[in-house]
Amino acid sequence: MPALISAWAEARNTASGCVSSARTLVTLTINKATLVVTADNQTKVYGTANPPLTFQYSGWVNGVEAIDIAPTISTTVDGTTAVGSYPGSITLTGGSDNNYTFNFVAGNFQVTVAVLTITADNQNKTYGQTFTFTGSEFTTAGLANSDAVNTVTLTSIGTPATATIGTYPIVASAAVGTGLSNYTINYTNWYTNCYV
Repeated sequence: MPALISAWAEARNTASGCVSSARTLVTLTINKATLVVTADNQTKVYGTANPPLTFQYSGWVNGVEAIDIAPTISTTVDGTTAVGSYPGSITLTGGSDNNYTFNFVAGNFQVTVAVLTITADNQNKTYGQTFTFTGSEFTTAGLANSDAVNTVTLTSIGTPATATIGTYPIVASAAVGTGLSNYTINYTNWYTNCYV
């Protein structure tokens, strides 16, 4: 609500100093200034908790002042939000002040890929034994939410029956599952050991 300041105005003869017998009530209206409230942009890794949401004021008239009731900041992004850019997803509402009206500017949220490590399980076989991978001989680290790795491609020159006695790397690649577009995948290789 605008502030009203009232005063009485009177006519005065500057030569004689005489004042008129009638006065007029003059009212000055002081409107609120506009304060811009800008949500800070945020970035986080997929599957993690949101960082604290913050905002900045700009447009002070008499330097930084205490705000009567600060606005509320919130976002639609949470721990399950997929990797991507979310413009305007950090919003401001409410708040009030005797001297200012608020002009809200929404912020952007960026969700970046998480790191998923897929490690081939170590395997042993007897010389002359044929070994075939099913695609389930692996462990994972770094999955979030309900994401899953169902199978991976596993290859090793130590799996044929004709392989000589020794230790051979098992190479993991090409994971298949749900939600994997939210990750950078690191494949860790282990070994097939052929025994007599």
